[in-house]
Amino acid sequence: MKAVTVLLILTCAVGVAQEHSNFGYTALARGAASNASDNHSVAVSSSCTTGKVTVTAPQNGQQVNSPVLFQASATPASGLTITRMQIYVDGVSVYSVNGASVNTSLSVSAGAHKVVITATQSNGTTLSSPTINITVNTGVVATFQGCVYNQNGKYYQGVAITLNQPATVTFDADLYYGSTCNPNQRADEFGFGQSLTLGTFTYFFWFTDFSDQLNMSAIWTINSQTSGCINYAVAPPC
Repeated sequence: MKAVTVLLILTCAVGVAQEHSNFGYTALARGAASNASDNHSVAVSSSCTTGKVTVTAPQNGQQVNSPVLFQASATPASGLTITRMQIYVDGVSVYSVNGASVNTSLSVSAGAHKVVITATQSNGTTLSSPTINITVNTGVVATFQGCVYNQNGKYYQGVAITLNQPATVTFDADLYYGSTCNPNQRADEFGFGQSLTLGTFTYFFWFTDFSDQLNMSAIWTINSQTSGCINYAVAPPC
């Protein structure tokens, strides 16, 4: 049997979509007869990672209040870095920051808007989030801040709610197992659309039946305004 050395060099093109390549080949020693004893088959694979922008706030279809919280992060394609991120509202750039993450609140006019968050990579290419449709509320505006409520050394899934003016509102809260507010993993609910008369103070609400279980999430609702999905694994203390 004749020894055969084969060198394969696989390169990963940066700034392109993810690729997974599988190669099969047969190596035959020079001058050797074509027979099974001289053939060698090897399978190799390579992969490239593609860049993406992940937006955690606001969420698509969400009703929000101004100022609007914008949170996002970017992952670059293989071999690149993220140099800048920008927020676009209705096609107009309203905010820019150097780095690979965004965490800011911006004033946005009432009504329906389309949001896109982009990331510029070190080779000049741009990554874009999907378009996020939001509605900025008018009239009674509820501001939500998800937080972990501490009572007598136990920790609960909570929220701080503030209204911009005194009002009688409807209230509901839904708690879910896991971090994504999956409707098939509902754990608890209270409020059920009951009416509450609230002033302009900050009010704290929390679930009481799942103490010290922070691998959960919740959606809080005032009238038709929601908090979006709050992940208690990363929520701050109240």
